[in-house]
Amino acid sequence: THCGNVDQIFMCHDRSACINITYKCDGIKDCVDDSDEDCEVTHCRHVDHMFMCHDRSACINLSLKCDGIEDCGDGSDEDCANMTHCRHVDHMFMCHDRSACINLSLKCDGIEDCGDGSDEDCANVTHCRHVDQMFRCHDRSACINITLKCDGIEDCGDGSDEDCANMTHCRHVDHMFMCHDRSACINLSLKCDGIEDCGDGSDEDCANMTHCRHVDHMFMCHDRSACINLSLKCDGIEDCGDGSDEDCANVTHCRHVDQMFRCHDRSACINITLKCDGIEDCGDGSDEDCANNLAVGMESVSNSDALTHAKRVECGRCEGGDFKI
Repeated sequence: THCGNVDQIFMCHDRSACINITYKCDGIKDCVDDSDEDCEVTHCRHVDHMFMCHDRSACINLSLKCDGIEDCGDGSDEDCANMTHCRHVDHMFMCHDRSACINLSLKCDGIEDCGDGSDEDCANVTHCRHVDQMFRCHDRSACINITLKCDGIEDCGDGSDEDCANMTHCRHVDHMFMCHDRSACINLSLKCDGIEDCGDGSDEDCANMTHCRHVDHMFMCHDRSACINLSLKCDGIEDCGDGSDEDCANVTHCRHVDQMFRCHDRSACINITLKCDGIEDCGDGSDEDCANNLAVGMESVSNSDALTHAKRVECGRCEGGDFKI
């Protein structure tokens, strides 16, 4: 029904526990019913290292004041307009607008943590703190993660992170490919995919390729010049340099049967919209074999009307100036 030392102990309202009085209104819920944080706080016990939120909802550790994170419900711990310095001056940086103190490791890391962006005002960066993990841009504008060096994407404003002429190897050798001119390391999945990602095109130099990595959805051109998506095989468009993706003599079916038409000689699958459009897309002309594709309910139209309605009629024959179905 009560706690032993009432001056040092607080009993939770649901009587589930007695906790140290210092845990009362410290911003952390220690009672199951949260009653230790039911606080019409008038003052903080440890005034030298505690801050009382303006709405008197809690007392928080003074180190949490102006650290860029709202710990008070009303955000008053981040009301820092009159801040003159950071408490931990050796590992904190004060934003120029005095809105917050942030960890010094966030200074010049390429990400704006201060509202005014002053943590990325880095014209005089002389070195990076974590020299083994960071790369300093040549114009000293930022320190970036070393993994971003020579990855094919410019992260430095001056592009110096992609100045890779003297690169000898890629860091992640098991899943990266180094361009022959040493200009970049690219993801190995981009090697021989039909698209040049290296400036010198060396990622598409695939003469000695023996197989495609993703064998279940890739097709290797017969001249081993590239691996292309299997959906591009026998679609009527040559994607391989040697045209082998359209060598389709043994096509037994089209993958997208509702959207594709298979030429009668099985030489290709073409888009169904190319069927009976007046242009032969199949080598055997079977896409224009339209005897069974006649318009329904039309018996005769004039020769001039036949031109107007050509798309609807699709196939027929002209006799004596009339268009006969």
